[in-house]
Amino acid sequence: MRTVLFLFVVAAMCSSSSDGGGGGRGVGIVDAPGGGNTVTFTPFAARTGSLSGADQDSEMQIAMTDGIGSVACSLPSDQHNGLGIAGHEIIMNLEAANGYPCPTGSFAVPSDCPDDPGFLGSVRERCAYYRVWDASGNVMGTARATAGTVTVQGDENSCTFQTTFSFSGQQWTDSFTVTNLLAPEPWCKTN
Repeated sequence: MRTVLFLFVVAAMCSSSSDGGGGGRGVGIVDAPGGGNTVTFTPFAARTGSLSGADQDSEMQIAMTDGIGSVACSLPSDQHNGLGIAGHEIIMNLEAANGYPCPTGSFAVPSDCPDDPGFLGSVRERCAYYRVWDASGNVMGTARATAGTVTVQGDENSCTFQTTFSFSGQQWTDSFTVTNLLAPEPWCKTN
């Protein structure tokens, strides 16, 4: 028993962050899945909408954020990606590619999504999460969508997403279009 405990403590110490406890985090730093806390949804104006494959099983994720630039565009490629600064995000795993690269169809959020988005690069299929980062780029917490629908229309030239989510009764709606989906992903639209 002592040996197991010792190995666990050593492993935990070896896996600690090298950024000195969160200060001075760089742009795009990987964050823990849930940040350990549940946050209350606060509506925000999305400035970037993006689509990307996540994990090796062709799961297609979208992300809407108030962040901008290439870091904001890369959020759906791995749910652990962060902005590196204060911001908000809604991320949803649509499902394995259906009409790749534009995953056409209507995708409803199921009622049984877990509160924690998990540890994989993609969140659970059709589940959506709201995430908040503080000024240092640390995850403050997440909240799962309790309902919602994403409708996707288009093809490899132009793909449009109409999104509606509910977070404990608070509604959030947005839409965005990405173009030129034959270029390398992630595909992104910045407002």
